[in-house]
Amino acid sequence: WFVLMQILILQVAQMKHEHEEPQPQRYDNLTVHGGNAQAADTSHHSNESLMCIRCKAFGGLTAHISGFASIHAWAHLQHEAILVHPALGLLVVPLAAAAFAVLIYIGGKVRKRKIEHDGELTPDEEVWAEVAEENENDVAALCLAYLITGAVTFTVTQQLHARLTERDPSRVRHHDEHAEHHRRLNAGHGAGIHHTTTEIVAVCAVGFVFAVLVAVFVHIGWGIHVKKVMEESKTPEGRKHTKEVHLYDPPSASERMITVCQMSSSFTFAWCLLFACHWFVDVKREYFQITDIFARVIMALGISALAFVVIYIMDKLSDSERTAAQVDRTLRTLITAFGVLVGFTWEHAFAAAVTDIAEHSNYHELVKLLCSCVLVAGVFPAH
Repeated sequence: WFVLMQILILQVAQMKHEHEEPQPQRYDNLTVHGGNAQAADTSHHSNESLMCIRCKAFGGLTAHISGFASIHAWAHLQHEAILVHPALGLLVVPLAAAAFAVLIYIGGKVRKRKIEHDGELTPDEEVWAEVAEENENDVAALCLAYLITGAVTFTVTQQLHARLTERDPSRVRHHDEHAEHHRRLNAGHGAGIHHTTTEIVAVCAVGFVFAVLVAVFVHIGWGIHVKKVMEESKTPEGRKHTKEVHLYDPPSASERMITVCQMSSSFTFAWCLLFACHWFVDVKREYFQITDIFARVIMALGISALAFVVIYIMDKLSDSERTAAQVDRTLRTLITAFGVLVGFTWEHAFAAAVTDIAEHSNYHELVKLLCSCVLVAGVFPAH
């Protein structure tokens, strides 16, 4: 899926439509600012915006498929590692980070080779590079955040969170020393296993710690950006002219690392709040005698309403002239985190609904696939 994401974004970027004017084949006065190529000719910006929107739509779809496929693979490995020794579950996080670093490095090299092969940077290649880098960061951050959250929830509760294995408990090996863990795991969410208030508060607290880390990484990233801009401003005219021939100037390794750390922290904040809210709703579900799916829908509606209020306040603060640029960047990142939290809660509800529908059929996996396609057909055009 990671490779298909790269190919699809390039194909969509190169796609031409009858109602659009032909795109220019070359930028005449190309300059590089902050790692992004810009052209003096702005006559086709509207077409480039449409191209970018299409690429981000299809790229976002495949990025989330790639991200959740990565989550299932790495979370399964994390569960297996925890069964061997709890400390090994933590080592899966840097192992996954190293694997994503290699994939991102290879992806960058392939883009650079293709773009510089013919000695020109076309608009479709520029959009491809920008969107591909953004989606690579999303995939890595989404998966790493889930693995971090898995390590947090296991440390707090001493049980595996059952998102991956609750739908197929037979995938997990049973060992005598972990019999209690598996008894609780296989019981599923809301099936007689209730988390204590201490556990819920602890996971929420960890989530807010990662919200603070977002601000820290934003501050570090801003410092790197300012330093880069200052170095470029001191570049002599002769060296600046030499730099113009490098058509593709991707972000440095430190910039990508800080970006992924920043996004991973924001996603971890969202995942932790999701699990804490789900545990809280589980406790109340039996008290009010409502079904699990109905409880998840109520949770999604409640979190959506709360997130709307928080996002509205943060948006007003970030638009204020009284806040510094670093504060604005932090607020925008947290706004994205709350948006992701809303998405996670609705995904949680739809996933339970699709699974419940599929369980009433003899073709379990096929029905799940068909239901997923119906959901995509309904949601993706709006996106």
